[in-house]
Amino acid sequence: MDPLCTRLLAENWYGRLAPTGSATAAAEPIILALESMVDRLADAVTTEPLALQAAIDVGAELVTLDFTDPVAIRHTGAMIDDLMQRSPAHGVPIPDARQRLVELVGAVGTGYAQALRSRTLDGQELLRRAMSVAQANTWQMLRDIDLRLRLVFDHAAVAICVCDPDGLVIDVNPALTTMFGRDVDDVRGTAIGDSIHVDDRDRFESQYRELVAAGSGRATLEARYLRADREHGWAAWTLTSVPASTSSPAYVLSIGEDITERRAVNHQLRRLALHDHLTGLPNRAQLIDHLASALNSGDTPMISAVLYCDLNGFKQINDTYGHSFGDTVLRTVAVRLRRGIAPTDLLARIGGDEFVVTLATPASDRRTRDLIDHLQDTLASPVITPRGGPLHLCISIGCTRISNNDERSIEAILHDADIDMYRRRREIAAEDRSA
Repeated sequence: MDPLCTRLLAENWYGRLAPTGSATAAAEPIILALESMVDRLADAVTTEPLALQAAIDVGAELVTLDFTDPVAIRHTGAMIDDLMQRSPAHGVPIPDARQRLVELVGAVGTGYAQALRSRTLDGQELLRRAMSVAQANTWQMLRDIDLRLRLVFDHAAVAICVCDPDGLVIDVNPALTTMFGRDVDDVRGTAIGDSIHVDDRDRFESQYRELVAAGSGRATLEARYLRADREHGWAAWTLTSVPASTSSPAYVLSIGEDITERRAVNHQLRRLALHDHLTGLPNRAQLIDHLASALNSGDTPMISAVLYCDLNGFKQINDTYGHSFGDTVLRTVAVRLRRGIAPTDLLARIGGDEFVVTLATPASDRRTRDLIDHLQDTLASPVITPRGGPLHLCISIGCTRISNNDERSIEAILHDADIDMYRRRREIAAEDRSA
């Protein structure tokens, strides 16, 4: 990639990351490190197969640079998207760019999470050792800890909480009070379970009790926490039981890594991976998953028919009015078809001007024929073209029925519906010629 382009991407990336990070180093060395990451990601986006390890390494290096706020993943995704717009292939479009973006950002998130968890556990072990040897008086042990270790506690990027065996909070660090949106004094002396979302509380407290009963060990879980405004976030909790010693009583060290942003990003990535970006409909991947689940649901499948729909004359629409209007037509068709099916049916766009409908069981032959007629009628109202004239849409629909113990593969079922669609299109064309 052109060095000037690399530098520009790195500087813009740093501009997004800097306000959210805890990095204290000068900007230039960090930007140089980001330039190296940009170059590696530029190489990764066009490799076959996709070089996900490079993205995993970038995620880990973000943590090394002290960009430990999960929003760094979102900013990195924006940079990769920008990078792909400036394709290193000298303007040649990157195949499957959206899917590649999803996979690369997911890999960055994986490397980021692994590195942050490793850092968290290292810090936890340091605190555990320090607190075990500190000369403290019962619950004042943290206040008597040596300054270096107290600084680790106070300035850790992750939330840390010390509780007694009954789950009462002894002390918390500033990161936890920030995460909870509460003052230190509001948290001390309360039950840690009261700060966990009610739907996750039993599971959290059960693991806490088991850990205390064992006397030592570690447990990890993801659970929602409650903020002062009663909103909730997600945290990856690591609970470590520290047994009593001659200088300190038993306690539980709880470390919470805020993963709210990461879960939101992962949710969006899953949505992008399973939905068509133009129409918002399920895409081919989700359709395949749906068919696999429905066909493997027992002797009686959960779907009774598959309809294969193809918009007639779509290439001519694109050639005449342009691709932007063509996209508008596809979105219009998607909305009308979706309104024409039952809530239990599924409509997916599997590419171009092709849509697939799965009919939930039961659906008689009569209902199937009526639905085909109804879907064709939904497109009867014309679409207004950029030139102000009406454009009448027409769709060809093929059908294949699903029988009990149907042994066809999913691809065979879609192929049969597609073949029937072409057969019906030829019949209609023949009728039009003879009319």
